Amino acid sequence: MGHAVSLIEACCPKLDLIIYDQQPDAPLKDSQPKDVGHKWIQMSLQDQDTAIALWCGIACGQRLLPVPMTQDHMQLVLKRLEGRQHQIIMMIGRKVSNKVHLKTVVSRAKFKRLSDLERKDLLNDQSLWQGKVGGCIGAPQQLRYITALNGDPGALIGYSPYMLHNLMNTF
Repeated sequence: MGHAVSLIEACCPKLDLIIYDQQPDAPLKDSQPKDVGHKWIQMSLQDQDTAIALWCGIACGQRLLPVPMTQDHMQLVLKRLEGRQHQIIMMIGRKVSNKVHLKTVVSRAKFKRLSDLERKDLLNDQSLWQGKVGGCIGAPQQLRYITALNGDPGALIGYSPYMLHNLMNTF
């Protein structure tokens, strides 16, 4: 998501930018993963005059994956990702004149089953996953672990050029 942040800051330097960077590691009870992002954006922008909010999440089933900071967290994330299909949800909300405009892109990706060596190499290189949504968004080196993608390829690197282009054209 770092690329998106840089682009928005360059194009709209006078706007406040709010970024969601943490996810709880808990099942979602009575809501869909997209609902979490939508509620967060609405809450973040309610006290702002003019601002942009970014939210990105990875959903496996009814669970949003956390942002791993330690190897233990990343092992948990890998356990949930490996060999499974998951949703990558990106949302950008902007508030102008007390009205919130929301763009959502949902892509589906399948993460491959890792060999013991691949898992060890991935866990040892913290720069690939530490602080990244779901342990993989924003790390282009992680693309080798994705076996299928249905949706926006930008989701794999943490931002959608299409979504950002549409947002920037509204200012």
